[in-house]
Amino acid sequence: MLHGLLLAQAAGEGGQAPAAPEVQTTVPANTPESAAAKLLEGDSSAAMQLLLDYGPRLLGAIVILIVAFVLSKMLSGMVRKAAEKARFDLTLSRFVGKLVYYLVLVVGVMFALSLCGVEVTSFAAVLAAAG
Repeated sequence: MLHGLLLAQAAGEGGQAPAAPEVQTTVPANTPESAAAKLLEGDSSAAMQLLLDYGPRLLGAIVILIVAFVLSKMLSGMVRKAAEKARFDLTLSRFVGKLVYYLVLVVGVMFALSLCGVEVTSFAAVLAAAG
């Protein structure tokens, strides 16, 4: 009832309710979405700015992933060979080698994601709770 009275008062003499204000959605200036929109409009400077902003981070993340892959291969091979020299069971030595391999890869992926700006604390908490 009160809502109807307020609308009637707001309508005034014209008899129409006031129009709802228009909501404008704007995209912040330095985001990939804004750069993509500008690129579609033909503005290639936005794409260049995006590349300059995010390129070094992405390149660093790729380097970290490559190093993590190589390091995981090396460390898993060393652990497997050391376990075989210590006369562990062949299955156990392979298992420990694969465990080291994936552990180093997961740490490398987490480093790469954090370098790109992804919050990895929740991932770290889940991994700590699981293992």
